[in-house]
Amino acid sequence: MVEIKKQKGLVSVGLADFLGTGITAIFWFFLASIIEPGKYGEIFYFLGIAGIATSIALLGTQNVITVFVAKKIKIQSTLYLISVINGIVISFAIMIIFSKIDISFMILAYIINTLAIGDLLGRASFVSYTKYFLLQKILTLVLGIGFYYAFGYEGILFALALAYSAYLIRVYKGFRDSKIDFSLMKSNAKFITNNYMLSIANISKNQVDKIIIPLFLSFTVLGN
Repeated sequence: MVEIKKQKGLVSVGLADFLGTGITAIFWFFLASIIEPGKYGEIFYFLGIAGIATSIALLGTQNVITVFVAKKIKIQSTLYLISVINGIVISFAIMIIFSKIDISFMILAYIINTLAIGDLLGRASFVSYTKYFLLQKILTLVLGIGFYYAFGYEGILFALALAYSAYLIRVYKGFRDSKIDFSLMKSNAKFITNNYMLSIANISKNQVDKIIIPLFLSFTVLGN
C-alpha cells in the first residue's frame, strides 16, 4: 500500500513537471511574440545573473536539503538562515551594481523556491509538491502577462519573483521544524561543500551564455 502511494506520488511529480513546462512555454512563446528581441534578450540576461548569484548564495542546495530532510538531520534551519542571509547580501550588491531592484527580488525568489522544493522532496510530499509547482507556473503565466500589460516588459521580473511567493509558507515551516545549530555544519561540511561547488558549476554552465552573448554581441542576438 505504501509502495503504491509512493508510485502515485512520483507519477504526480512527473505530471506536474510536464504540465508546468507546458504552461511556462506558453508564457515565454507569447512574450516572444509581443516584445522586441532585444528586450526579450535583456530579460534573460538578468535572469542569468540572478541564477548565478543564487547559486553563490545557496549553501543549502536542493539536493542537500532533500537528503538532510529525508534522513531527519535537523540542520534545515541553519542552512536556510545562511542561504537567506547570503541572498540578502548578494541581492543588495547586485541592486547597487545594476541599479535594478527586480533582479534582487528574483534572487530571493530563486532561493525560496530551491529551499522549499528541497524540503518537499525530502519529506516525499509529492502531492504538495505538485500543488505548489503548478501554482507557481500558473502564477508565472497570469502575473507575467498581467504585469507586462500594466508596467511593460520592465515588470516581467517582478511578476516572476512574485510567482514564487507561495513557497514562503514551506520555508517558514522549515524554520519552525528545526532549531539553528551550527555544530551540525562541521560534521556535514564535506557533503555540503561538494554539493555547493557542484551546484555552482552546473548553474554557471547553464547561465553563462546569457551573460556572455550580450557582452560581446547584443541583447537582440540573445533574444533571437
